Amino acid sequence: MDFSKLIGTAVKGVANIALGGLPDTIMGIVEGIAGDSMPPEKRAELKIAIAQETTKREIAANDAARDAESMVTERAAQLEGTASDLAQLGWIGRLVIGLRGVQRPLWGFGTGWLDIMVFSKSWPIEPDSMTEVAFVLINLLVLGFLFGERAVKNLLPLVTSFLSARQGER
Repeated sequence: MDFSKLIGTAVKGVANIALGGLPDTIMGIVEGIAGDSMPPEKRAELKIAIAQETTKREIAANDAARDAESMVTERAAQLEGTASDLAQLGWIGRLVIGLRGVQRPLWGFGTGWLDIMVFSKSWPIEPDSMTEVAFVLINLLVLGFLFGERAVKNLLPLVTSFLSARQGER
């Protein structure tokens, strides 16, 4: 075997590993060392073994990620406390638990009603006014609180295009 070919294969292999191509790199190194002397059936067996090992490693990595996520969720629940802490305060605690439970529906329906009134033009909003800024801010906060960042990202272009269209009507 040519020594320069072996060195070239090793350098290529290290570069592929650094870029994340481990299975192809292993196969390339084996083929570089064995050259054309490796029978096709052995190559096929080696490729299958490499694919199986890669699958095992991916499953292990996914399991580790899931376990880490579970630990973070459990830790957050421990640090946040639960409603049982409030129940110890008697009727005040029960009131706070009740208010905490109705908070999301109240914010959601209240903002929905506000949106209906503005979008139906029952409540006119002047363009570039503090009222328009407050309207957009309330929607962003409530959407983010109730539905998360993705809802805000998906709906923000619609709200801004609607408001700019209204601005063009005036």
